[in-house]
Amino acid sequence: MGDVMLVLDDLDTLPPVHLPQGFTLRPYQPGDEETWTRIHADTHAYDPMPPGLFRREFGTDEEALSARQ
Repeated sequence: MGDVMLVLDDLDTLPPVHLPQGFTLRPYQPGDEETWTRIHADTHAYDPMPPGLFRREFGTDEEALSARQ
């Protein structure tokens, strides 16, 4: 099976997001790596995550992570 990559030049055309009551969105904060890792492991039971995947994929610059995630 081949890979598919979807690319957007900008985010200006995305539709608005309506979250269920009681839910919010926020940018990455230090410590979220552990939560992301747990969510990934819980939702990808047949695709084990190798140690260090988060840092390899997203980097180690906490300020940059907060700006883009």
